Amino acid sequence: MYHSPTYIVEPTTTHTHSIIFLHGLGDNGRNFGAQFLEAGHTSTGHLLPQLLPGARFIFPPPRSAELEPVIQAEVDKVGARNVVLGGISNGSAISISLLLAIGGGSISLGGLCSYLPFQRDILEAVTGERGGDEELGDNNPFTNDNNEDEGDKVEKGPAARAVEFERDLLCMEPLKDLPSEGVLATTPVFLGHGELDEKKPPTLGKAAADTLRAAGFNITWKLYPELGH
Repeated sequence: MYHSPTYIVEPTTTHTHSIIFLHGLGDNGRNFGAQFLEAGHTSTGHLLPQLLPGARFIFPPPRSAELEPVIQAEVDKVGARNVVLGGISNGSAISISLLLAIGGGSISLGGLCSYLPFQRDILEAVTGERGGDEELGDNNPFTNDNNEDEGDKVEKGPAARAVEFERDLLCMEPLKDLPSEGVLATTPVFLGHGELDEKKPPTLGKAAADTLRAAGFNITWKLYPELGH
């Protein structure tokens, strides 16, 4: 379930929340997790584990294929509304992609220095406006009519199209029940970005936020002046 080298810090009181946070490229869970928990001083001088004694902090390798069962295991323990998924840089990109693929599920997401892989393609899938579809004709891979009559087709909304498209990108099995409209609005998403980020420009984070908002997620976007990567 929890693949090595997953770094886990257990709660010091009754387990009430789980925070799954993914590191960026070139780091590892133990190194990043230790720094993350030790560097996060508040104005009162407290660290995150002190502020959230009931939280279980999990820093797994950022591999999407292994993360879905980790998320589900924590949901089973504390409930979806008490699970937070997040990451920084490439870790944030993977967490956003996975959140899309699982259809939200009422968990929360916090991403820093984010971007969304295949953002333009996903936005086109969400809006239903795919350039050049006319040229594909019957070979269009984004249609699945199975020779159905037009009257028998069920029109998918933005949320369902986003989830379906992302699961296809990640080579994941299709969901039996795609999210209906309004469901993703129960998934709060915070994306923060440094205005001076030279590695992942803030335009990438803003585009990710706009795409998730178009899919129906409850988005908070924050740009921090004079802050880099």
